[in-house]
Amino acid sequence: MARTKNVKLIRTIGLTINFGLTLAAIVGLYLEGVSWFAFGFWAVAAYFCMLTHETFYHRYFSHKSFKTGRKTQFVMGLLAELAPVRGPVFWAALHRDHHRYTDKERDPHSPSSGIWNSYMGWVYQEENIAHNYKNCADLTRYPELLVIDRLFWLPMVLSFIAIYWLGAYLATAAPALGTSGFQLLVWGGFLRVLYVVHIFAMLNLLSHLSVILPKYKQGYRNFDSPDSSRNLWWLAIFGAGVGWHNNHHRYGVYATSKVMWWEIDTTAWVIYLLEKMGLIWAVKWPPPKHIEEAKAERKRQKELRQLQRRARKNNVKDEIEAPLGGSNKEAA
Repeated sequence: MARTKNVKLIRTIGLTINFGLTLAAIVGLYLEGVSWFAFGFWAVAAYFCMLTHETFYHRYFSHKSFKTGRKTQFVMGLLAELAPVRGPVFWAALHRDHHRYTDKERDPHSPSSGIWNSYMGWVYQEENIAHNYKNCADLTRYPELLVIDRLFWLPMVLSFIAIYWLGAYLATAAPALGTSGFQLLVWGGFLRVLYVVHIFAMLNLLSHLSVILPKYKQGYRNFDSPDSSRNLWWLAIFGAGVGWHNNHHRYGVYATSKVMWWEIDTTAWVIYLLEKMGLIWAVKWPPPKHIEEAKAERKRQKELRQLQRRARKNNVKDEIEAPLGGSNKEAA
């Protein structure tokens, strides 16, 4: 009974955050509009939260791409919860399942389980909410992480209060900025959180959509990984490197998802900076052979496309010549 109540409570909190913030953002945009300051504040805050989520939730808590101290680990969890997709242990547990069971029945957010489930519904599934965290024994041994995992909404709410106060102060102290407490809360608070939530939702769905739509050709693959993962450049740009998903699925432990020179990964820049500052260490950067493997696969794909084009060209030529040949025989 207690477990059922906890599941219902967590689901209610999650749904309130998601749909409540969406409705509040729509109403707030209608009532308050936008100012250049509010928009700029949103751009910086949203991308900062995208970086903290991808750096800490994804590459540290989920994949252990680097090591750090206990205090820094705690701060990382708090920062990532400024725009939470649940707590750090929950996110790591479900993401590790995603890598272990990619495109299979136990994949928490595979498109094969439904479009809504892949996009966002997986967060509210009872079996996911009640995850036993057995695959996260390295994290559950820290009681402070379990506390912030349960109170995943608190840093976000406290930031909302601070942002509202800032906007109210600026409305009086710097009226030329054209902002207010509620306007800044809408842009720097509600829309900031929704940005991160929907970037990851789009990644879960669109980078694996070919598992149910075999002809889906958005993005590309640098590696012949045994799954449907694809690289989506625009999600990589807006998602701080998360969109290089096929690269990541080939070797998930690396601190960067970049392989080819044009693939921008701003999260890797943050990790590099933290390493130079001495806040993290034992960073797992990819070896040169990783890049060579990708180049070999790209070459193979290019040669295959050339063969397919020649085959199509020859088929068309045969179809044209065959009727002509028949006509000539009949004329003879």
